[in-house]
Amino acid sequence: MSIIRADSIKNRGGNGAPDFPKGLTVTGVVTATTLNQNTSGDLNVGSNIKFGNASGIVTATTFVGALTGNASGTAGGLTGTPAITVGNIIAADGTFSGNVSIAKTLTYEDVTNIDSVGVVTAREGIRVGSGKSIGADVGTVTYYGSGIGVTSLNAGKLSTGTVPTARLGTGTANNTTFLRGDNSWQVVSSGTYSPHAFDEYSYHSGSTHTGRSNYYDISGGNTVSFTPTSTNDIIFFNYGVTMYQGGADRGAEVYLMMKAGDDAIGSGNTKLDYFGQHTKYINQATAWHDVLHKSLWYPCSSLNVGTAYYVEVAGAIHNSQVSFNHSNTGDSGYKRHFLQMMHYKKN
Repeated sequence: MSIIRADSIKNRGGNGAPDFPKGLTVTGVVTATTLNQNTSGDLNVGSNIKFGNASGIVTATTFVGALTGNASGTAGGLTGTPAITVGNIIAADGTFSGNVSIAKTLTYEDVTNIDSVGVVTAREGIRVGSGKSIGADVGTVTYYGSGIGVTSLNAGKLSTGTVPTARLGTGTANNTTFLRGDNSWQVVSSGTYSPHAFDEYSYHSGSTHTGRSNYYDISGGNTVSFTPTSTNDIIFFNYGVTMYQGGADRGAEVYLMMKAGDDAIGSGNTKLDYFGQHTKYINQATAWHDVLHKSLWYPCSSLNVGTAYYVEVAGAIHNSQVSFNHSNTGDSGYKRHFLQMMHYKKN
């Protein structure tokens, strides 16, 4: 084996590189300013291939190893089983044949439509912008869940299912009740009435009045009260008052005065069973004593359901002086002024 020691090797003419037609075997490092040669076989490199400012293309059937630095160009034919980990992906379109998992937040900035063939599940809920809606282009929308908080539904679109009676109105719903227009369940009327409430008062203090008026307070602030449960209710009143006049042409009347809301009854309230100042009239100068006893059936058809009404017995006088609630000799236990009331409900 021979050894050549030289600082430079040239061709025979001294003006170019020498030829090695049989090949050249180098066990160390080959350094060249320019390497320009086509190879028909493999080019085996032990460590690195370094391209300075090369702008050409490196083509390989298989590339194995880490790629350090930036890669540009197209991604056509980029395949492989291992995962690709990057910081950010920017793409015009994306197609995935399998599942896509996102560990944090998926933000849609300018998405017009989300087209899902299967079911879209939102664990924390779906928020729809003000004035927007959720609907179906074709067919129906199926809602799953309790429906709590769902409002403004068109009841005309309910085709199946049962609405609980508690959602329809107040009261007890059964085979003896019906739903009224005020959203309350009421007992079906059979045409009969039953007592619902009773009230009464009696008053024995005399009350003398003079002049002429359609209203005198002769009850001493006593009243009876009732509260209609429906406009079908009926109130029965039974009342009587003793009267006396000392001898002159004069008339008198006792009747019922009613007020809604409180018992502060006055001349401007509603008269019931009133026939005028001459109901009891004496056209002679002779003293007289009498008991005016009356009764009244009063329907609640014009009253407000749920409102309390207060009733008293009032007096009226035509001409001169009349005493109401007048005592009489030997009338022990006699009711000089009384009012009884029975409240009936329709069955």
